[in-house]
Amino acid sequence: MNEQHNKNHLNLIKKLINCANTRETNEIIRNNFDYIDINFLKILQQEAIRLQQEGNSDTGNILRNILSQLVDILGIEKEDIKNDEVE
Repeated sequence: MNEQHNKNHLNLIKKLINCANTRETNEIIRNNFDYIDINFLKILQQEAIRLQQEGNSDTGNILRNILSQLVDILGIEKEDIKNDEVE
């Protein structure tokens, strides 16, 4: 179940990466809001870091911006998602 849940999170992140604009990003987030939890935020952060380390800074920055917005919306402390393992 956890593995499938993580795959679902990664698929959602891929959709967000492929968004053409902010409106599309917001629509995807709105349509998938039930799947956005602390684990999703941790995976989103890990993917942003991975992409930046691989030289995909623009895409990594897009994910970091989405992460920052979601953290604010959900009222989660940024420390709660830093350097934690995905559950």
